[in-house]
Amino acid sequence: MVASGKRFYSISFTLRSGSTLLCQDLRTARLGDPGEHFQFPVSPILGGTLAEHLAQMAESWDTGFIGLKLNWYQMTEVITRLQAEGYAESVSFDLRDVFPNFHYLHILRKDKVGQAVSAWRAHESGTWHVPAGSDDDPGRPPYDFAAIKTMLERIVVEEWLWHDCFERLGVSPLTIVYEEYVTDRAGHLDRIADYLGVPRPMVPLGDRLQVMRDDWSEEIIGRFVSDLSRPH
Repeated sequence: MVASGKRFYSISFTLRSGSTLLCQDLRTARLGDPGEHFQFPVSPILGGTLAEHLAQMAESWDTGFIGLKLNWYQMTEVITRLQAEGYAESVSFDLRDVFPNFHYLHILRKDKVGQAVSAWRAHESGTWHVPAGSDDDPGRPPYDFAAIKTMLERIVVEEWLWHDCFERLGVSPLTIVYEEYVTDRAGHLDRIADYLGVPRPMVPLGDRLQVMRDDWSEEIIGRFVSDLSRPH
């Protein structure tokens, strides 16, 4: 991968944190083609080892950057597989041990309850994204306090795992707060380009997806917060 001359970065994320919008904007800004390339257990590897697959990715992608969108469990699976392939002495939970010129980006959402309701809704309805201008219904599943609470706990735990990992490794990732990002996407992309050490091409940003949060979401959020405050 060193021989490829590429720069590598990861986007550390949790469910419904705004990572899809960020990835689309990074592609538009020609800052790599980030995506969930390791959605285990559905492996993208058709043959050979994961290390070989990573090397092939670095060689074949026609971009100066390789962007990896990773949740906590995808990241640990990548590391575990590389360790099983004999890289135990050189591979830790620090992706800088695997990828040269590596940078960490971390996107998070302040409104954790709204994030949990969004993730629960998408999981139950099967609709994770709605194209801009579409009349598709994002779904209105029956209210389920326990399921939303479980989703909230998952998001909070994974967020803690990322923060703990960064602290242990002495990493200061570039943190992107979703609520701030949507108010100034171009400005945040300039900041990301500076962090990666390159100028950002001045290209217009479009909206390929519509915001799925609506009045129904707000009702569910209010009901869940009210229920959460009661003893159970």
